[in-house]
Parts: sequence; structure tokens; C-alpha cells
Amino acid sequence: MRSKGLGNKIDSWKPCTTAVVVTDPFCSLNDELLLKILRRLSSASPHYGLVCKRWMRLHGQLRHSLRVHDWTFLESGRMVSRFPNLTDVDLSLACIVTPRGENNNNNKGSAAILLTHQGLTVQLGYDAVDPPSIERCIEEQQLSPAKLDNGLKLLADAYPGLQRLCVVDVRRDNYFGRQETGIASIAKNCPLLQELELYQCTDETLRAVSACENLQIVRLIGSVTGFYHCTFTDIGLTIMSHTFRRLVRLELSGCEASYEGISVIGKCCIMLEELTLSNKGFYEGWVAALSFLSCLKTLRLEGCKQIDRNPGPVQLLGRCSAIERLHLERCDLRDRVGFAALLTVCTVVKELEFQDCWGLDDETFSLAANCRRVKLLGLEGCSLVTTAGVDNVVQAFKDLQRLRVTFCDNIRDSELSPALCDRVLTLKEFSWRPDTKSVLAAGLAGTGVGQKGGRFFRRA
Repeated sequence: MRSKGLGNKIDSWKPCTTAVVVTDPFCSLNDELLLKILRRLSSASPHYGLVCKRWMRLHGQLRHSLRVHDWTFLESGRMVSRFPNLTDVDLSLACIVTPRGENNNNNKGSAAILLTHQGLTVQLGYDAVDPPSIERCIEEQQLSPAKLDNGLKLLADAYPGLQRLCVVDVRRDNYFGRQETGIASIAKNCPLLQELELYQCTDETLRAVSACENLQIVRLIGSVTGFYHCTFTDIGLTIMSHTFRRLVRLELSGCEASYEGISVIGKCCIMLEELTLSNKGFYEGWVAALSFLSCLKTLRLEGCKQIDRNPGPVQLLGRCSAIERLHLERCDLRDRVGFAALLTVCTVVKELEFQDCWGLDDETFSLAANCRRVKLLGLEGCSLVTTAGVDNVVQAFKDLQRLRVTFCDNIRDSELSPALCDRVLTLKEFSWRPDTKSVLAAGLAGTGVGQKGGRFFRRA
């Protein structure tokens, strides 16, 4: 060991007396060069904005999409100064002001009851026990119409190049007509708006947004059972159709549409390629109006409790000449008349998929055999369809190339016919996981789990 007085020792815990000059190599770069460097970094983890104020400012210039959770962030102007180049803004979460919980148990905000629907979450009080009280509780937590209009006007003035907007229209019927609404300001000042998603949509909402002429993707949500009740009718669809002539994708949910509304969409929106219809609210005869959609390629039905009670005579039903894909998810297919009419209109479909549809038994499923051009057939969660029903339909599809069967408990490997096995060998894609018990048994094979006694209860 060295003696105590030998050597020059430096204590790392004591401040160094020698002057050290630390230079930042990025100080010599201007903002343009630094922006080019930051653009090459991964956008999935933008933590470089925490380095310094300059990098945070540059990171705000590179950000183009934002989901706002606090409406005051927009009203105060901090969002505009922090992110000046936004083109995609989602305000749906900020339109509901969640009350702050306090120690007082009588306060409604302290209730730990959450109601969530499609990303929207609200807190319910203990007195919210029926649909009217739940809707009243939701209205109390939403923004006031004046705040909504002020925030949307600020957004329209700050971002004239806005391309996508998602917002909840919290205005009431007695508020329309007093002044220019915020949604109308968006339609007037944002000519590049291409995608719009509106919750609590009404006919007056569609009238206010009718100035948007370049919209291509539109999603309209009206009534939601147990959440809120606002609906739009054929009047709003007519106003929308005469304005949104460049529509490519349209989704209608919770509306009161009929033959007139769907037909006017087909006559005016000649570029429409994808249509999604969900929830109840459609009147009788709307299936016959699908024939007016001459360019429709994809039709989705989601959560439809009934397709069409009275579609009209089969001889008068037209055809969707360009339809390629028909997807039914969580639909009630016990109404065979409406289901048969839908397949008649979409008889030239090439991709037919069923997902978690109840009422789809072998007799109802056999109606799909009339679609002779099907190349892809998908079944998922259809527990009433048997192996014989799949065999009959597959043999009717002469051009079938892809078959997907997943989680259909009445379809078993042991019941496959030799003809179906030979047909499977000619397919380009074959996904076969019909029985959940078989999948579980295959996954536990060789482990000893599931046997009588197995390795854990074996006698000595």
C-alpha cells in the first residue's frame, strides 16, 4: 500500500477546481439542419423533445397528429404555440370533462363507476340507474356549446391545413341558429379537410358541416344505446350527399335511415367504395337502395339486430355490380328474408365473411350458396354452423381459393367428408381452427395436463 502522502488523489465527491468548458455540438447547426436530423429519428419514441427547450420547440414543428385530453389546452392557446403544424386532431376525449374526485363521499365525481364506449369514458354517479339518468349524467360532464364553438373556431383559424378531425357535437337543438357554429367555421376555413368523425351527430350538424367539399372519409355516430340519444335522418343524409360528392368511405351508426337516404347517397356519391352500417335504426326497404351504389366494393354490417323486415319483391331488387367484399359482424341473421335479399343484391361478391353472427345455422347459411363467385369464405364464432353446412356451401363455390374457419364449435375434424378434404388440397389459403376444445387439446399435447391424474396425481 502506498503511504498517505504519495500521489495526486482526486476526490470524485468534491467539486473540481479546474475550469471545464462543455461545448454543445448542435449549437453550430441551424434549425433547418437540426430538423433534418430529427426527422430521421424514430417517431415511435419522441423523447428527444425533453433534451432542451429548443429541441422541444422543433419537436412540436414535426408533430402532425395529436389526441387532446384536456379542452383547456386548446382554449389557452398552448396547443397552437406548441404544435403549429398539426393536420390530424382528435378532440373526442376532451369534449367530456371528467369531474375531479374529492374526499367528500357525497360528491358525484368520487364515484368509481366508469362507462366506456369506443374510447369515450365518463364517470357515473350512484344515482345513475336507468338510461335517462345515465344520459343526464353524461350531459352534465360534457362541454357547454359555447366552449365547443370557441375552441373549434380557434382550431379553424390556427390550422387552415387541417386534414382530419374527430369531435363530439355537444350542442342542443335550441342552440342552433344563434350564431355561426364552430363546426361551420371548420368547414369554411379548412378546405383541405378530408376525414371527419362526428359523435352525437344530428341533421343540424350535417347542415353546419355542408361546406366541406373535399371530404373523402366520413364517420357519423348518432344514437348509442345507454350512452346518448342524438340521431340523424334522411334529411341530413340528403344534405350530406349533395355536398360530399368525393366520398370514398362512409360509416353510419345510430341513424334513422330508409330507402330514400341510402338511394340518394348512391345517386350523388358516385365515388363511394366502402360503406359501413351499424346498430339499429334503419327502416324497411333500405336493402333495395344498395343497388344505386354503382362503385361500392366493400359493405360492412356491424351490430345489426335486424337486416330488413320487408325488402320488397326479389324480382325488383337490383344488383351491386362492383361489390367485392361483404362482411357481417355481430349481426342477427334469424330474419332469413332480409338476409336472402342482402345476398341477392350482393350476388357477385367475391369475399364473404361472418364474425360472431347469431342465428346463422345450416339452413340460413345455405342461402350463401347462390353467390357463385366467392373466392374467400370466412367463419368466426358461428357456433350453429355444422360441418355438413360448410361442406354444402364450399362445394357450391367453384372459384373458392381461401377458406378460414375459426372458433365454430359445431365444426369438427372427425366429421370432414372425403370430398371436402380433396377440395381443401386445391386451396391457396386454408386456416382451420374450428373447435376451441381441439385447439386446447393440441396445445396441451405432450404436457400431461388434462389427463386423468396426469403427472400430478399419479399413485405411487
